[in-house]
Amino acid sequence: MKKFKGLAFFWKLLWVIGLIILSSLFLYLETQVRNYVDSTYIFSLIFWVNLMNSIILGIYISLIFVKKWSLNINPTLLWGVSFPCLFISIFIPIMITLGKSIHYWIIQISTFEVFGIVSGMTFILSFFNNQSKIEHQ
Repeated sequence: MKKFKGLAFFWKLLWVIGLIILSSLFLYLETQVRNYVDSTYIFSLIFWVNLMNSIILGIYISLIFVKKWSLNINPTLLWGVSFPCLFISIFIPIMITLGKSIHYWIIQISTFEVFGIVSGMTFILSFFNNQSKIEHQ
């Protein structure tokens, strides 16, 4: 049993190291995009990169919560949380790319990138659902 606990600890420590590496890659990518935006003045790229980073981060965070890697889809989590959050998070970059005017408070909400993280996280968790059918009802 001690071997199993040591292995679980090792995987969680490896996950933290992966999170550090992923964060440094995001920082490097964001720096490169900001340098490009400074020279081309195409500001919509910042919103697209932030969206991509938040969804990937949400997917990565969800990996630590998956207990069993068997496909068991939770449609309420997928359609009720993941896709609406994806729609909300993708709305701002699309509107900015198209040059449409957006209320300032909507842009402020999107800068937190919470909807992208929640979308990526619940997307993975909805496919590897660990709850039984009785718990859903």
